[in-house]
Amino acid sequence: MSPPAPTVVADRAADAADAIAERARADVALIRERIARIKQDFYEIGLALSRLKQPAAFGALGYKSFHACCKGQVGISGAKADELVAISTSMSADLARGLGQKNAMALLTLCRATPEDDRPADLASANLTLPSGEVLDVGGSSVRDKLSAAKEIRDDATSKSASGAGKKSRGRTTTAEERRVAAEAEAALHAAGLRDASVRAQATKPGRPAVLRLEGIPTTELATLCNALCRARRK
Repeated sequence: MSPPAPTVVADRAADAADAIAERARADVALIRERIARIKQDFYEIGLALSRLKQPAAFGALGYKSFHACCKGQVGISGAKADELVAISTSMSADLARGLGQKNAMALLTLCRATPEDDRPADLASANLTLPSGEVLDVGGSSVRDKLSAAKEIRDDATSKSASGAGKKSRGRTTTAEERRVAAEAEAALHAAGLRDASVRAQATKPGRPAVLRLEGIPTTELATLCNALCRARRK
């Protein structure tokens, strides 16, 4: 039997190359899809972790701490789990997903550094004047820019505190416990499906407790709001 003609061999080689290329393109598309899914799912992971952070939850799995549970059951560090919880309980799903995980955490770090009681949603589109006098376009800044600005603000506050040249007290601020209550209430609303809801503790007059400020809740979801807050209160 005579060997195939050179043109036949060439055609077969071309077909094989085309098949390999087609499979490679399909694999690239699959990888991109999975990476995009991971980038979007970090918010839902944070919500789930916020529920797992309840002592009753990790205790039911036989753990004495949230961090130990994360390491033993989920395979992530406690620090990373805390980051994801912080993101999901401090900003809406749309804002977090639009920023991406690293940028969302950088924005939250910047919020924590400023002396004002800033909310991520407000600061995300703000022009922030730094101690150096430079104005940071927060919305258009990179992760590195946000983290650098946060460090500059913290360093300036530390310097002023050490020299006694800090600004006068602005009066009562919220306590850690009041902010924790607000974060838990917001997490409960997100878990109930109110993903755009935000809850923050707002200081009042000295000697009086903070009040909770709720935003982003449709008027048609009053029953969902009440049920979610009742569940959060019972925890």
